Formats: sequence, C-alpha cells, structure tokens
Amino acid sequence: MARMFLVDERLIDNGETVTTAAGKFPSFGEEFGKLKIEKIGLMGPLYQGDTEDILSKGIGHFYGSALPGEGSNVVFSAHRNTHFAKLGTLIPGDQITLETSGGVFVYEMVDAVIISEKDEQYVLATSNEVLTLLTCYPFDFIGETTQRYIVRCRLIAGPENAWGGV
Repeated sequence: MARMFLVDERLIDNGETVTTAAGKFPSFGEEFGKLKIEKIGLMGPLYQGDTEDILSKGIGHFYGSALPGEGSNVVFSAHRNTHFAKLGTLIPGDQITLETSGGVFVYEMVDAVIISEKDEQYVLATSNEVLTLLTCYPFDFIGETTQRYIVRCRLIAGPENAWGGV
C-alpha cells in the first residue's frame, strides 16, 4: 500500500503502490486530479502532498487527511497568489468539483473562517466527509502571514469506496 510515514518530521514513501478497481491511491508528489470552481474560473491540478515544491505546481493534498470519498476531512492547500487567489469571493452554496483518479466528487461551500496559522482544528479528522480548502491570509499581503483563510464544504455527490477502502 502506498502510504507515507512521518518519521522525525520527514515524510518517507514505503515504495509500494496500490491499484484498486476504483482508482489508484496517489503516491507522494503524484498528480491525481483537478479541482474546479467554475464561479472563479479555477481548474487546478491536484497533487499528493503539500510541500513548497508541490504548491509551486498546483494544489496540494494535506498528507494525513482523507482522500475524497473516504468519509472524513479532505484538506487541500494552495498559494493565495496563484490557484487560491479568488477563494475569498466564494459564498455558501457555491460548488467545488474534484475530478480524481478515484472518481468525481462535488462539494458545496458551507462557510469560511479566518484562523491563526497555529490553529490545527480545521485539518483534523472528522466523523463525516468535509472538504477543507486553505490558504494564507490576507490575500493582498506580501510576505509571511500568521493567518489562514479556510473554506469548508460538504459532500453532495461522489462515488463510494473510491479508493477501494484503502
């Protein structure tokens, strides 16, 4: 099973891959889909992991969070001056679509909050599926920031067992 392990604050890949009838579990650094938000004209590539190198190419899946369809918190991040530059214009009811190697998932925005960069509650596992999009805040600030802009969404459509229960 292709999983990353946290060892001394470093992620290492165990080198194995898993292919299921539904979809291949993405390896670290692998592009595995697209995130679409029609309202803001966004169609960005999804990558497994969220290192600086990955975020320079696209939208990163927070390793350790659920994959779409796994029934918990699915967390993606991107830079505020690239893919998530217009995230602040979304309103409740707007739709976000994830087209992944495990299937197509549609989410509906529920709310947005501004938090401290140290507030980890929005990346923790949840008992039901939610999509969390996060970026640095404020959007127009140049330099390092201490706040994060969070968009929370609920799943409204998608396949079950997208990754074969991995």
